[in-house]
Amino acid sequence: MKSNSKKLTIFMAVCFATAFLGVGIAAADIPVDEVEPNDDCATVQDLGAAVSGDPFVVMGSSDPIDDFDDFFGFAGDSGLITITLDCTDDLDLYLGYCEADSFASVAYSITYDCPEVITGYFTEPGDWVIWVDGYWAADASDFTLTIDWDACPDADGDRFLDEACGGDDCDDTDITVNPGAVEICDDQVDNDCDGLVDLDDLDCGQVPGNDCLDPIQVTMPAENPYMDTNTTCSRLDDYADTCMGYYDNGEDILYELILTETTGIKITLDPKGTTYSGIGLDDSCPPDDTCMGLSTAGSSSLAHSIDCMELEQGTYTIMVDTWAAPDCIEEFDLRIETCEPCPDADGDGYQDEACGGDDCDDSDATINPAADEDCYDGVDNDCNGLIDAEDPVCACDTPDFNIVCGETVSGTTIGGENVLPAYPDCVSWDESGPEVIYTLMTDSRGPIVAEISDLAVDLDVFILADENGEACVYNCLAYGSLIASLDDAPAGTYHIVVDGYNGVEGDFTLTVDCCVDVDQDGFFDEACGGDDCDDTDALIYPGAEELCLDQVDNDCDGLIDAEDPDCIVEFTLTLDAYYETGELGMAFTVGTPEAASWANFLILTTPSFLVIPLWTAPLPVLDPPYDFLISFPFPNLDWIGIYSALITTEVEASAFQWVFTGSPE
Repeated sequence: MKSNSKKLTIFMAVCFATAFLGVGIAAADIPVDEVEPNDDCATVQDLGAAVSGDPFVVMGSSDPIDDFDDFFGFAGDSGLITITLDCTDDLDLYLGYCEADSFASVAYSITYDCPEVITGYFTEPGDWVIWVDGYWAADASDFTLTIDWDACPDADGDRFLDEACGGDDCDDTDITVNPGAVEICDDQVDNDCDGLVDLDDLDCGQVPGNDCLDPIQVTMPAENPYMDTNTTCSRLDDYADTCMGYYDNGEDILYELILTETTGIKITLDPKGTTYSGIGLDDSCPPDDTCMGLSTAGSSSLAHSIDCMELEQGTYTIMVDTWAAPDCIEEFDLRIETCEPCPDADGDGYQDEACGGDDCDDSDATINPAADEDCYDGVDNDCNGLIDAEDPVCACDTPDFNIVCGETVSGTTIGGENVLPAYPDCVSWDESGPEVIYTLMTDSRGPIVAEISDLAVDLDVFILADENGEACVYNCLAYGSLIASLDDAPAGTYHIVVDGYNGVEGDFTLTVDCCVDVDQDGFFDEACGGDDCDDTDALIYPGAEELCLDQVDNDCDGLIDAEDPDCIVEFTLTLDAYYETGELGMAFTVGTPEAASWANFLILTTPSFLVIPLWTAPLPVLDPPYDFLISFPFPNLDWIGIYSALITTEVEASAFQWVFTGSPE
């Protein structure tokens, strides 16, 4: 405020400090009775110092005159003020300050109706005046003036309050950032606090290529060849979960490729000095998790291409991006041109190297970069330029030592030769240290376990199949950082190899254990981890038939004869009435041997069960229609239901029936 404001501040301090400064805007309502009209700042009625808190209320009344003015003053720090004027007749509301004995308005509310409201106006630190004007009020008007004020800093002095306390300044530390600022379109800052940065802000205009809603359109073959010089900087990282992998972590630009007919297309990106650039081609926008075409430059800053590929008529997306850092490509050239696709005559998915592909024999589908090298056919099967033994995957070496099952030996790879640098059938990493090879011969099928210990460096152990008396890397059967094992190895010759990861060499202890199938019944001895409970008898093994009278656990389930559920014959009797004590019998037809006998005849009832003592006498032979009838005492039953008998001895019979000699109650 100006000089007159300073005088007002002194006036307030002298006259109202006791009444208002202690409580400020949080004070109780303050009536102003029959306020005398005034029309200049000299008669401002001071309310005191404003502090953040509850609403501050002033009640007054206007005189019935034509020109009515009431001025109310207050002092405060920066904040947000809301003023509400309620009245019985029309009054107007102004907010401002006194300057040279005149009132300068900065916000107002003028209507023909009450209430009048000035909402959320920012006030700077100093002395402020509220002006209630009744110019058009011919009658007396009672009014209530409610003042809400919330303290809020303006740390950078740009007249916008910090959004942390209800203001709208998104960065109250930077005077150039506020809702009244102009958006700068390439500084990665939301200058005007509208939540949009650079090219996403409509103030910067919509630039094609920012996203899938407005990509740069290219129509082929009409525009062949198409060339665009552009940048990804200031375009934001809108798409970062695509088939481009790490190369979609920078700011991206998108092109929509429209093919009006089936066309061969080649896409070349020159990043003009920017490293780690990438191009992705797909039939969706943004590209999904599988690119139709992809080219990445790594640490190179040279031009690179998605090689010529035939695309059907349709719409495709080309995305240019980087593996951050750098975050963007400052300038690049993108060239899209038609081409003649390289043929894949043998249909193996690889194109003829004669026209830039990598298939060294496009007439044979078994020969391509993904094929396995056959080390004995005189052909470069995997198209790496190396044939048979020249190819590292065919590396072989003569064994150094012999070892037998159950033996433990000490050894070292120090000072040895590196002949087997890799084991592609087992692992993909470098095993370029010197190796030691042991030959193991087994005379029966069974598990083989090779374990190394006492290591000071990173050694690994491998089990290889024998190839003409040699150990060859493409015959790897098992691998382990400490233990390599085969669960079921046929009788034969194997090679145990101890090798060093990434060129290391050192000492080791090697132990080889084997498990055999002595009786050759297909199951290994329990003594070495198998499940054959008697590896000397080919008729005893898991799954064999349990013989119920030989006192042997034939099927290796831990149960012998009558203990084994396989030896239990179950019969069920259904009763439909109450029975008194009598005889319950079981009659068998022709086919039951006369020498058959019972053992542990068990009657199951509900809620209890009845056990019949062991019966060992031969079964009697009866006249037809039964061969014999076995009966036993049957107690009085007080329950109707189903009763089961379990016979735990083999009984050969083609049919049976229950015979009950008692009578119902």
